[in-house]
Amino acid sequence: MRLTIKVLQGSEFEIQIPETASILDIKKEIAKVTPSYPIEYQKLLSSGRTLLDEKNLEFYKIKDLSKLMLVIKKPEPINEILMRNLKKYYSEEVADKIVKEFLKDYDEKMKQMSLDDMERLVTSILVK
Repeated sequence: MRLTIKVLQGSEFEIQIPETASILDIKKEIAKVTPSYPIEYQKLLSSGRTLLDEKNLEFYKIKDLSKLMLVIKKPEPINEILMRNLKKYYSEEVADKIVKEFLKDYDEKMKQMSLDDMERLVTSILVK
């Protein structure tokens, strides 16, 4: 089955997928074709409805040559994630200091790493 994927405010491309594929399978294929769109940032729409990962094409009555809309959700910056979680346990002032210190330490550690070190780190994260 061929599907056309239209990226919101972007290009269009076509993918080939089995008729029994789930929405998650489609997202995996999209990530394979366009690595700049990782699965966790993808949101697929059909006729304005968000498609759920665990459902299949038949559930949504998606046929051959259908067009799906792809929305890419931008990842939330790490400092915002840290602040949101730390504010549950600390005052805003203390949480802000912790975040600043963490980011400073992170930046220093990244500057000390070689490209091989970074590759090993990323590989260990992706393999898990």
